Amino acid sequence: MSDACIETTLARANNLSGIDFEVRGVDCDTIAKDYLIWVLASEAGHRRKTVLFTYEPLRDDDVPTIEIVGRRILISIAAVDDVGVQLRSWHDMQIEYRIGAITYPSPTVK
Repeated sequence: MSDACIETTLARANNLSGIDFEVRGVDCDTIAKDYLIWVLASEAGHRRKTVLFTYEPLRDDDVPTIEIVGRRILISIAAVDDVGVQLRSWHDMQIEYRIGAITYPSPTVK
């Protein structure tokens, strides 16, 4: 992480079926101003975290809900501006995303 970036913890969910989740806002002021939200996971009580999902929010406080359903992690959010990282599995769990809308999708080639 660059010195030009400030990280803020927006939410935490500890020990959901043995997993700790953290949602961070990462504000970088370099050539252009970038603000991303990261969803991180770790085994409960461990320090090493994995970035599961990153996105540009529509508003700075747009935080997803995170649920454990069986052996699946479900990450839900109404809308985002753009999506960066989107892991499909972590450890032995599948990750599902329910994103209502992506307002600035990457262009597709036809």
